Amino acid sequence: LRIPVLVRDTVDVSLADLFAKADAPSTDRPENIASALHELAANEFHVAGFGPGQIKLVAVDGATVAVYNVDGAFYATHNECTHVGAPLSEGDLEGSTIVCPWHASCFDVTTGAVLKGPAKVPLRVYRVVVDGEVGRVEPKE
Repeated sequence: LRIPVLVRDTVDVSLADLFAKADAPSTDRPENIASALHELAANEFHVAGFGPGQIKLVAVDGATVAVYNVDGAFYATHNECTHVGAPLSEGDLEGSTIVCPWHASCFDVTTGAVLKGPAKVPLRVYRVVVDGEVGRVEPKE
């Protein structure tokens, strides 16, 4: 493949080289360095690069779980709204409140409590343990 850069100059580019570089993990980012050191389990996530107000998904015992960063503290709930099953990870996290993207039910992610309907049933909550740069979500007992 030849790509003209200027009228007189061309650059030879191999598609195989481009795809190899795109697939190779970059080691200059903290989350990629941690990934190289620790292969994550389905219920784990990297703390680095997971800022306040963000949501990540993990799996716990076959269930999809949303992990929320609330001002540096991590909380986890079942990802499906108890009203009609909307993915809460696609909603808006406002402080410690997740707003369902479909019908605007509101839940407290720290307790799972319903703050505003139409949902009536609270969310299942999970325990989050942080060990260094890796967070792990576990069922609450």
